[in-house]
Order: sequence, then structure tokens, then C-alpha cells
Amino acid sequence: DDLCESHIYLYENPKAEGRYICSSHDATIHQLAKMIKEKWPEYQVPTKFEGIDDEIPRVSFSSKKLTDMGFKFKYDLEEMFRGAIKSCKEKGLLPYSTNDTKEGLVSSQVAKADTREEENLQFIHKVATHPLAPLAEGVLGE
Repeated sequence: DDLCESHIYLYENPKAEGRYICSSHDATIHQLAKMIKEKWPEYQVPTKFEGIDDEIPRVSFSSKKLTDMGFKFKYDLEEMFRGAIKSCKEKGLLPYSTNDTKEGLVSSQVAKADTREEENLQFIHKVATHPLAPLAEGVLGE
């Protein structure tokens, strides 16, 4: 939401010009994994990553230009992830838990994925066999 709000804020501000960074928080992959594992224990989140040092330095991006114009961030890191996880669960993009199954997917999620894949294949078939498909191929240069 903060990112969308910043776009609107800048669009409506006549003094805005150039590029802006919209980054309210800095965290390493290890810090994010630790937070997610603590706040959402129902997910099997690794906290060690092969080839990535535990003491990896944090990379910071400055949103000073944006905040100097008066923009204020509304959400902290946990709130951003809480909203993202909730939204993904509601849309069926994320299982409600990964602790109960061997592969980390609940059976209903697998069924949804299979149904979604079948629907996508049917759609692709409809497009490819549509009477105007040969015309589209000529226009697209294929």
C-alpha cells in the first residue's frame, strides 16, 4: 500500500520530478526468514541459505528524497508481510500451512494448482484454435 500511495502522492505533487526510491525498511534475507519463521510458524521457512553468509551486510536504500517531500510511510515490515501473506492465502496462492505435508503443500492447494493449470491449458488451446489465430500470427510476425 505504501508503494501505491507514494505513486499517487508524487503524481499529485507538482514539485515532484525525477526518480524516487520507496523503501521504508532494510532487512537481510536472514532477518526476513527469522521474522517470518517467528511470526508465522505454520510455514517451513529456512533460516540458513547455502552460499549466503549469516553476517551478510544490509543494503540500504534511501527514501530521503521522498520523505523530504512530506510522504510518510504507514506500515512496518511485519505489517507488510502480514498483509501480503493474508492476501496470498485468500487468493489461494499460499497454503494455510506447510507443516502438515511432505512437500510443503496441502492437498487442497495441489488440487487448486492442478485445476488452474488445466484451465490455463484450455485457454491456450482456445486462443490457438480461434478462427482469427492465423491473422494474429501474420501480424505478430510468427
